[in-house]
Amino acid sequence: MNAILFIELTLLTTSSILAIIFYLSWRTMGRERYSLLWTLTYLAIVFQRIFNINKGEFDSSALHWMIVCTLSVLSVVLAAWGHILRSENKLPIKYIFGSSAIILLLTFYFTAIEPYAGLSMSLYVFYNALLLFCVGIIILKHPKKTMPAEIGAASAYITLAIFQLVAGSIALMQGETRNEVLLEFYIMVNFVVLPGAFIAMGLFTVFILASDLSERLAKLMEQKNKMLADVTHDLRTPLANIKMQLEAMEDGALDHSEKSYSLLQKKLSNLNHMVGDLYHLSLMESDSLVLNKREEEITSIIEESVESFQASAIRSKLSLNMYYESNQDIHVYADRGRLLQAFNNLIKNSIRYTDSNGVIRITMSTEQDEVTITFEDTAPGVADTDLENLFNRLYQAENTKNRSNGGSGLGLSIVESIINAHEGGVSAAHSDLGGLGVVVRLPIMSLPARG
Repeated sequence: MNAILFIELTLLTTSSILAIIFYLSWRTMGRERYSLLWTLTYLAIVFQRIFNINKGEFDSSALHWMIVCTLSVLSVVLAAWGHILRSENKLPIKYIFGSSAIILLLTFYFTAIEPYAGLSMSLYVFYNALLLFCVGIIILKHPKKTMPAEIGAASAYITLAIFQLVAGSIALMQGETRNEVLLEFYIMVNFVVLPGAFIAMGLFTVFILASDLSERLAKLMEQKNKMLADVTHDLRTPLANIKMQLEAMEDGALDHSEKSYSLLQKKLSNLNHMVGDLYHLSLMESDSLVLNKREEEITSIIEESVESFQASAIRSKLSLNMYYESNQDIHVYADRGRLLQAFNNLIKNSIRYTDSNGVIRITMSTEQDEVTITFEDTAPGVADTDLENLFNRLYQAENTKNRSNGGSGLGLSIVESIINAHEGGVSAAHSDLGGLGVVVRLPIMSLPARG
């Protein structure tokens, strides 16, 4: 086995291992996009190595050369995209893809149409060097923190950029035809030095992911402990109140009146609702939420939910109305009970927090293959800074107003989990009525005409 083939096999093996590691981290870390992009980065490198091993490092075929160049540029672009996402940089990725396409077209031109060895072998290398240098700077300017692993990764990227500049300069010096002496130097840089830099780059990136995962797990554990303390408090408070009321009734300090029993019933109902929310939360956490989906007419589900809360809305001096923007039946593939639970939570929240003499408006509309159900209410509204946190169960668990109104603090989080399980989406915004607006979007099965 010659030295070049040994290096190729080493790089192929290492790249395959790194691709597997990044894929596993993508599955573990909540499917972060940058982990997936780095998985694809090393898959591109794997395929590039396979082409080189099977066809030789300098095959005369223009098609082979363009495949190798494309995979090389693609691997660098995907790596750059991953770091751009992770660092929350605003650099538009569309410009990177556009410039990559131009470079590859020029490389093809000087490879197959107007052969010019120097440009054919150097253009994509210079472009990679520029991208790698930019990635190194992006890593160092991470807005949240700069860890030793990030400094190492940035150094590896910048070093790789320098080696790519050297390789590109050697290739450019060849002119129209290949110079065997210069070609040896090009092979040395491109197939001996660069593989080591690629491996170092990948290893440092693994360390970055390991640090991200460790930080995320620590934060998740802290959040769970905090939520457990909050939920324990929320359960103890109604239990203590019920115990005190029963003791007062037993001692004769409180009459055995219908009002006393009604108050007890209300407190037990709230407690039962809280336990139900916790059970649903446990299903979400363990990915055990089972949906019994079948074709359902969405209008009937909304109407059932609205009808069940009309009496409650009247008692709270609220007007609860529903409006359709289409005269067609809207069919969705859904679990009727779960959707009803989600809609009930949204209406219940509106009734609980909307001031007396207010309005709750539910509007249903369709757009292409999607049905949109908007739940809106009048004042009070929600602050801009709070909108993005509304579906965070921890944010709600800490909301003292939510506790005082008998809620578990998990309602909107449960809504989000149910809608996401139906391949839909949910978002919150300010309502034109002066309160909160929650928009639910679900995919449509069909649109038969209403009879």
